[in-house]
Amino acid sequence: MVPSRLQQARFSRAIVSCSTRMTKVMEKVTAKASLGQVQVSPMTLVCPMCGAKPGYACETASGGALEIIHVTRIKAAAAKDAAMKKQHTR
Repeated sequence: MVPSRLQQARFSRAIVSCSTRMTKVMEKVTAKASLGQVQVSPMTLVCPMCGAKPGYACETASGGALEIIHVTRIKAAAAKDAAMKKQHTR
């Protein structure tokens, strides 16, 4: 089944919207990392959303045309980093 032009346009807008949100999240993570605040990289964890292995980009519905990292993976890295910092301050 071939998607209609309207479906293609909606899909394109959704991709741009997700890409914009992901860029904002990654900018925050990168800013913290440049300040030495984040030590756990999301790429070192298994993605809780799609199960992508450490070192690999997350799987997408588009068949891998885009390399992405799910927000849940980034949040998991931040949580692990916070837990590590909490242990070090004790």
